[in-house]
Amino acid sequence: MPENDIDEILEVLENPTRRMILRELAREPRYSLQLAQMLNVSQQAIMKHLRVMEDRDMVRVIVEKSDAGGPPRKCYLASKRFSVTIDMGPGLFEEVVRTFGAEADDSEDSNDFEAPVEAREMLIETLGRLDAVGAAMEDLDTRRTMLLDEKEQLMQRAYELADGACDDDDTKRVLRHLIEGGRADVESISSALNMREKAARAALRMLKKMGLSAGGRDDE
Repeated sequence: MPENDIDEILEVLENPTRRMILRELAREPRYSLQLAQMLNVSQQAIMKHLRVMEDRDMVRVIVEKSDAGGPPRKCYLASKRFSVTIDMGPGLFEEVVRTFGAEADDSEDSNDFEAPVEAREMLIETLGRLDAVGAAMEDLDTRRTMLLDEKEQLMQRAYELADGACDDDDTKRVLRHLIEGGRADVESISSALNMREKAARAALRMLKKMGLSAGGRDDE
């Protein structure tokens, strides 16, 4: 997913009405009038929000013929699969957008059961699997929280040591960039830090001499 997607995602999600719309559309496709009635928001406002999300590929439209012979109607459904993670602390700031799942044709039947099974038995089996997945994700979240705490402490310590190891401000900035996992080539450093390539190249050379960086592409 392109890096600028996180800006578009957060622009959509910062609005509570749009989050409510997405929550409903994640459950099942809806018409704009249905959403307006369910959320107690004017249809005009709903349409405005839907256009914003459609422009950013967060929802897509299915045009359905009217049973009563009227004009076609637009039905909306959620269309993007992603997870946004932002980790922040005194010594830590990271933002990650992950995509997951295969893009499916939602207009087709997605039932993968090969043999006829009672709906009740299918539901019991599905709920059991949901419980297992939920428990596994809780374990991962607990472990991740512990690792985040350790990483923040290590990052703060690395920043302190970097300040003591370097006298030159540009070299300190580049070293912090590398500590944060930034790419170690001149072009990436120059772009990320708004630094002249000459200064970035000199900083990389200094870090290489100090044994703190293997140097980046074009650092000669």
